[in-house]
Amino acid sequence: MSKMLPKEACLVSIRSDFEGERKIRCRINLLIYFVIKRGLFEQPLSGKTFLDPGFSPIMKLNLTYSSAKGTNEMPVFPQLETERFVLRKLTSADAGDLFHYFSNDEVTRYYDLESFVELRQAEELIFAWNSRYLEKKGFRWAITAKPNNKVIGTCGYHNWFREHFKSEIGYELNPAYWGQGVMSEVLQEVMRFGFEDLGLNRIEAFIDPDNIRSRYLLEKTGFHEEGYLKQCFYEKGQFADAVLFALLKQQYEANQEEQ
Repeated sequence: MSKMLPKEACLVSIRSDFEGERKIRCRINLLIYFVIKRGLFEQPLSGKTFLDPGFSPIMKLNLTYSSAKGTNEMPVFPQLETERFVLRKLTSADAGDLFHYFSNDEVTRYYDLESFVELRQAEELIFAWNSRYLEKKGFRWAITAKPNNKVIGTCGYHNWFREHFKSEIGYELNPAYWGQGVMSEVLQEVMRFGFEDLGLNRIEAFIDPDNIRSRYLLEKTGFHEEGYLKQCFYEKGQFADAVLFALLKQQYEANQEEQ
């Protein structure tokens, strides 16, 4: 049942350019309201409404764009699909699934986060990832297995440098699903989106030198090792080395032709 917006609601219009293989003029009508009490999620709006429930503030966006092909409506956050999985936007309702595997030391061993001990940490991580999208700095998809809506991992882009047509890719997976080809299947679709829809020319990945599983995944999906970077990051109170992998658009296209 819908509830009324509080008096603090305000309407903000933002005009923005998205650059890819073609430049698209976007008009975003952003309705922002602050939630006093969790549970105030819905309010009818004209057109399509997109919600990120469970956080304050909550943003509802109505996005339209004009391109050479005409005027169309598109979802605020792109949903992707593979043969076995659906990649969708994370919501606060997914916090329990993320907490379940982020509290596992196997998952955080090579991650720049300590293992979670509170559900709140998962909620904050989801909010941070979704905020990064709103700031046009990246994407983070929830990986769900068909037909179940349970989140078994995430994957996405961060450090998106639009002016250089490049971004970093990152991922993690619930250990219960390791060794089943999940991430290699998901990465193929995420790479396709990056090169074809975002207009990327280069996708990078930084991994821990001891992370053999991640190395195997990147090599399997066409990435090439470009260098060993000593004390490249400061994580968990110490400097950490990293191995840089990358995939160029021309390499990706050549791989696709060979398949």
